[in-house]
Amino acid sequence: MKYFKYTMYAALLFLVGVACEVNSEKFPVDFEKMTEPENTGAFARVVQSQGGVWNVVELGSQEYSVTLEFDDAQDGAQVETLSFYVGYSDNAAEAVGDIPADSGAVFRTFESSDFTTNEESGLPRVSTTFTSQELMDELGIDPSDVGINAAFTLRWQITTSTGKSLGPIIVV
Repeated sequence: MKYFKYTMYAALLFLVGVACEVNSEKFPVDFEKMTEPENTGAFARVVQSQGGVWNVVELGSQEYSVTLEFDDAQDGAQVETLSFYVGYSDNAAEAVGDIPADSGAVFRTFESSDFTTNEESGLPRVSTTFTSQELMDELGIDPSDVGINAAFTLRWQITTSTGKSLGPIIVV
């Protein structure tokens, strides 16, 4: 019985080893091609963010600051532009209504020449500040129409030298 148990364990390990073997003819993956710069993306990491919650009573003097750091297959060298789009969620039935952040109008753009290189990481960074008044002016919203549950939406889009456009949404 003891030998039978060890034989079964050995057979099971053999089957697991055979089952895990990758047949390159049935599953061809060219890892070198996958890591070429034109086949990779880029992303922006939020390094610092300040002022994400605004006081509606003092809306004209509120600010949101953000510092973004870029990374890609070439340590941020593929990032050509960073564009910000602004939107608005009213969250109240009687006021302005929703304005999507993907309406197509670019609010602010940074070129790669505007980026600075971080000494620690060696990656490009950019910092910017958005005031509530700038966002309201861009969207044509009167401060008196902004309610307690309202939210401004900032969307950024990275454009790389390979022609890809990538980006998330931030709600302020």
